Amino acid sequence: MTFDISNLGQTTWEDLDMNKLLIFSTLATLVENSIMWPMWAMKTRQQVQTGAVTHSLSVRRMGGLRSLYKGFLFYAIASLPAYLTYIGTYTYTKSALSTPSADGPVETSKGSFPLTMAPMAAGIMADAACLILYIPVEIVAQRLQLPTRYSGVQQVLTDMWREDGLRTFYRGFGATLVTSCIASGVWWQTYESLKSFFTMATTFPPPPLEIVSPSSAPTSSTSSSLFSVELVLDQVSELFAAIRQSLPHMIAGLFAGGLSALATNPLDVAKTRLQTQHTKPGPLTFIRSLNTIIQQEGLWQSFLRGFAPKLVSSAPLGMLSSVMYEGILFMSRKDNPMLGGNTTGRENASDKEM
Repeated sequence: MTFDISNLGQTTWEDLDMNKLLIFSTLATLVENSIMWPMWAMKTRQQVQTGAVTHSLSVRRMGGLRSLYKGFLFYAIASLPAYLTYIGTYTYTKSALSTPSADGPVETSKGSFPLTMAPMAAGIMADAACLILYIPVEIVAQRLQLPTRYSGVQQVLTDMWREDGLRTFYRGFGATLVTSCIASGVWWQTYESLKSFFTMATTFPPPPLEIVSPSSAPTSSTSSSLFSVELVLDQVSELFAAIRQSLPHMIAGLFAGGLSALATNPLDVAKTRLQTQHTKPGPLTFIRSLNTIIQQEGLWQSFLRGFAPKLVSSAPLGMLSSVMYEGILFMSRKDNPMLGGNTTGRENASDKEM
């Protein structure tokens, strides 16, 4: 078996090496968050504050562009378990739901689930699985992003605990569950559908590139090194070729990000204000928050608040996420010789024994 670019976009759960998946998912998550964090900060401030002028002044008052990275280090580290849970749950669930039924209709999975809806179901399940880990991190990060008196994470945690104890860290859980699950379901369903469409509509035959496992190459003190220069260069070359092949994925991710942002922005506005308030929430707070926003600011203006930075971040983020996700799966395959992958070597060894 060889590790080549034809596997891009076709990797299933059974093809993955869990150690590689953990490593590459972590690296990709850190890179993605560092790129998109300023836009997320701007979106949060604009959704909570009233008026673009106020928002612009707050950025300048807090220290300019540097202030947009306030709270990033905490978020980047604390959110990793949630992101890894999300990626693993989606990949496993989609692979399970996408397995055709042996004796049932062709368009259904083993569990009699429609194959065409597998991405949406997997996206919703992945989001629901990671929210218990993600929501406290998001709330703390949002408060750090705002132009408030908070000087650091410890002060935020102390104030939140004084407000309502542990419940403060899960404030707006229902709102977040609804908003995030809808966004995730819409994103993945749109992405997977458009990916298939654009892949069929474009003709980019994969170049005949192959990376030979180090075990099948001539043995020497240099070539047997796990991180030999030749192997790394070959991997980089293969990765760039994969990016060229991933153009349909990038276009699909761009559209998916924009559509999910449009579908969930009204809910996101109410959720963000609910999570950043400093009073104990009452009954039906999420519904009441929606009604209050509409009454005070009008339907159109309130529901589009923060949409511009959200769209500017969500559409490119969708494109970036598609490349990252497909790249993670591609690099995490068991037949990838990097980081100890040695499928070819094992097959050759078994052939010799026979």
